[in-house]
Amino acid sequence: GCVASSDMKHLKTRLAGFLTGALLLGNAPTAQAVVIDFDSFAVGTVITNQIPEFTINPVAGTIVDVVIGSTLISSPPHGILNRNGDFSIDFTNAVNNFSFTSGGENTASFGVNVTHSGGVTNLVFPFDGISTDADLRDLSAFSGITSVYFDTDLSGTDLIIFDTFTFDIVTVALPEPAMPALVGAALIGFGVFRKRPRTVP
Repeated sequence: GCVASSDMKHLKTRLAGFLTGALLLGNAPTAQAVVIDFDSFAVGTVITNQIPEFTINPVAGTIVDVVIGSTLISSPPHGILNRNGDFSIDFTNAVNNFSFTSGGENTASFGVNVTHSGGVTNLVFPFDGISTDADLRDLSAFSGITSVYFDTDLSGTDLIIFDTFTFDIVTVALPEPAMPALVGAALIGFGVFRKRPRTVP
């Protein structure tokens, strides 16, 4: 028999579809969910770069008190206690679905500047007046967050406790080890069919 021209076209189309699907599957983005509750740190620990997913940096010219304290709110017993000075959280990799909890004493509100894939967004979070509970601060509307600046504006006996940071790290998965072999086999098969001589019945 012979390999008809139309059959060859169908074969090429199927192989092209297979290769495209294999490559897309091998590079599909995956999300790694992360929860940081700070409970593994001792009271009094100054948080800087101990957490692989992000670093905490003081704002130049300010006295920053970002230490582990006995929390009044979620994820007992510990959280980040901030008494004075602004600071930023800089993520190692861009994240999605970021949220955290906060509670405060003698404070009315605090601001955050979120740097994300769409630019920079300024937000203000008020307190509900109850210092012993946790207020959820949901930033899941922003994707590709690279940093969050905390404008705490504290004075006197004011304090804020930050706790339970949750977010997704989005990465592009590398192809599975078997994927190159499959692609190679498809290419070899494609070459065999291309070089196969046409026969006359």
